Amino acid sequence: PPTDARLVEIINNHCVRMNGIVENVLQLSRRERAQPENLRLGPWLEEFLLEFKHTHPPGQDDIRVVLDKPRAQALVDPSHLNQVLWNLLRNALRYGRDMDRPAEIKLRLSQNDKGDRAVIEVIDRGPGIPPKVQQRLFEPFFTTHADGNGLGLYLVRQLVQANQGEVEYSTVPGGGSCFRVLLVAPQMTANAAAAARPATIG
Repeated sequence: PPTDARLVEIINNHCVRMNGIVENVLQLSRRERAQPENLRLGPWLEEFLLEFKHTHPPGQDDIRVVLDKPRAQALVDPSHLNQVLWNLLRNALRYGRDMDRPAEIKLRLSQNDKGDRAVIEVIDRGPGIPPKVQQRLFEPFFTTHADGNGLGLYLVRQLVQANQGEVEYSTVPGGGSCFRVLLVAPQMTANAAAAARPATIG
């Protein structure tokens, strides 16, 4: 009967949501102290996207790496960065599409103007996020979607901050969302270490 089918659908949706909560809570509980490495981000991002597409076949969706600064490097824990981008790309596939059209997602690598931060952006062409919601994006358990659990972006922020980085959100002109991850560049830490060394006299 239609009523039974609807109940099964509701139960299934709740199971999916609970599984998502359990998965994210386990990720939070298992996360270890960051062990940063000097990563060449261009090759790493290309390899990461191949792995992501293997488990999330894009079909008609267009997911690509754009290397504005192909030689950019960062001091970051690779496993943490993997979890961060996995969450952001998965969200972009779920929510970052315009109506029923295929998703258009860019994973773009650049640097800030000073050159002391590597910048990784996940950009989609979806409907974007209302300003009131933007203020609470990274709060635990905050979600506006029935199938969401509100832990994915919270986990993203925790992992980025564990690597001395920052994560930001901005809207894209013409429609869409941009999640921006800023990571410490190796030369910045080298400069800081040099500045901390006592000067040699004589």
